[in-house]
Amino acid sequence: MSIRVLKSIIELDGKLAEADIAAKVSPVAFRAALDGFVLDPGAMLGDLPSDPDSEDYRVAQLRLYEKISGRSYLVENEDTPFDHAHMMRWPFPYSSKSPTVVGEYLMTYGNLIKTMNLPNHARVLEIGSGYGPLTWQLASMGHSVTCVDMSEKLLNYVKQRTSGLPGQVSTVKGDMNDLELVDSFDAIIFFESFHHCSNPLGLLRRLPKLLEPEGMVVFAGEPIVAKGCPAVPYPWGLRLDGLSLWFIRKLGWLELGYQEPYLLGLLERLGWNVVRKPSALSATMGIWMAKRKIEDSPAALPKSGTPAQTWAAASPALRSQFKQDEVVGAGIQSRGQIGYLLFGPYASLDSGFYEVQWHGSAEPRSRMHADVACESGARVLRAADIEVASRLPQGSTSMIARLRFKVDTPVADIEFRIRLDAAAEVSISRVELYAC
Repeated sequence: MSIRVLKSIIELDGKLAEADIAAKVSPVAFRAALDGFVLDPGAMLGDLPSDPDSEDYRVAQLRLYEKISGRSYLVENEDTPFDHAHMMRWPFPYSSKSPTVVGEYLMTYGNLIKTMNLPNHARVLEIGSGYGPLTWQLASMGHSVTCVDMSEKLLNYVKQRTSGLPGQVSTVKGDMNDLELVDSFDAIIFFESFHHCSNPLGLLRRLPKLLEPEGMVVFAGEPIVAKGCPAVPYPWGLRLDGLSLWFIRKLGWLELGYQEPYLLGLLERLGWNVVRKPSALSATMGIWMAKRKIEDSPAALPKSGTPAQTWAAASPALRSQFKQDEVVGAGIQSRGQIGYLLFGPYASLDSGFYEVQWHGSAEPRSRMHADVACESGARVLRAADIEVASRLPQGSTSMIARLRFKVDTPVADIEFRIRLDAAAEVSISRVELYAC
């Protein structure tokens, strides 16, 4: 099919008016009316700066946005009007009532969850969470999800829709271009959202400090296209296909696209190792996963200094399922038994970000399950399966496990638990808690 190249806003408005008329017939007719044309960026702006990583290039893309949208770019332009009550009854994708849309998105969520393969009780940062359909899926699995979005209305909707699920959902109203969080996550997810970021290079540079040592950044459903695609005729910038132009011109949304060689090269230059998993079933199912060296994470080294609190093995606040006849000096010992070697101390904690460390000794390659829980153990804030030999930091002779965790609201019965599911010789001498 030949592609018509539009040279002016007048031509564009004519095509968008045709699409608006077609929309009264059906969504299919609307999409069809927007197919088959692109806008020539050179006719709008002239030549772009040659360096796509430069600030001049980014500013030029925003000027192109202003010419097409007829307005200055503000993050508030991304606001999505919606009916809260209607969306509670008809959440996306079911609100589309389209077998194709529902089926493709359910396959997309499933493919993404399977590909990420997150550990139980993972901590996830979802940037640009929108209506939160992926948030709902992740929280239903028991993951803790922090949603960042510029719309307070959407965040309130997500909070209400996910209330009562096994995983805790917290919300942060903010602009992804100025993202500042004191936290760390197992995964940072952009699901159909990264292409709304007006400063992608700046955002990518800020992400490493938000990751756990083995954490990942995931891009899913993003418009990453082959070089030479008419809709994205430059390394990155405004998408110039009919549907994207409709959103830019009519709603003021920032709709960016990325040529695959450029985005891959950019991520690699910034120190990311990237795995790409395209999908032949649907463009929305394409996944990019990016990781860095473990040492790049600020969370790679254990907290040190003076702990906020310490519980010695002899403290009655620390308990064990195993009978302990000689706790003093010997630690809480497993003696090859299976079950909870340690639970308690049922302490009170204010909201904040913390690190707990379990100190003691263990035979080589001992495996255990560590978690932080509250509400009589029913709510797990953080958990990990730990192999002691691979987790001991260089030069350490006492710390056998550690977890970083977040307390959103004050709790009165925090527990730091160690469970052994196989026979192993493990001894706990003390538990230390640090404020991060």
